[in-house]
Amino acid sequence: MISESPSTTLYTLGRGILYIGEWSGSCPPTSLTDVGSVSTLNVQVAEEKAKKYKFRNGVKVSNGIRTLVFNYLVSFILDEKSTFNMQAFLKASFHESNVYYAGTELEKEYQIRFRADNTNGPNEVWDFHRVSISPETAIDLISDVWTSLSFSGEGIPDYIYHTEDPFFNVIVGSTTTSMSTQSTTSSSSSISSTTSTS
Repeated sequence: MISESPSTTLYTLGRGILYIGEWSGSCPPTSLTDVGSVSTLNVQVAEEKAKKYKFRNGVKVSNGIRTLVFNYLVSFILDEKSTFNMQAFLKASFHESNVYYAGTELEKEYQIRFRADNTNGPNEVWDFHRVSISPETAIDLISDVWTSLSFSGEGIPDYIYHTEDPFFNVIVGSTTTSMSTQSTTSSSSSISSTTSTS
């Protein structure tokens, strides 16, 4: 049951686990990888609108607003330099169990799932069906602060596997994030049975 305002149960301190999986050509991922500690995750809905005006009188009057473009942007910071995370950051293939070939995987797209585990506020599962991600800032090789990998991404609508919700969806309800495996099965119609949403 979702609370309605006013309610202090809706005050939220965001926590949770981020999962990412690679698309294979035109096919969505069959599994999602837990990418470890994530210190920041942001989502921004983006629109481009056009205004229509009437010019029948001395004052130009707005006659309506139409949405031309709808999309979304994501950004996140990963704290762990795992093989999967480094490959995404360097856009690299991985060879001989210890060598990254940077710039050899430039066109990869990803599904991103965030499973909230908030001590304060409602819990949700956010599924971003198809996202193109890129490195956002430099990686610090020498620094007095912990190294992190910063990403930004832009949504790509998926009209084939998600005809009713081509951009992303949000499932509201309690979640359990504790898992003993490294990945969770992806599904276009429901949350995987390997992670609980109830």
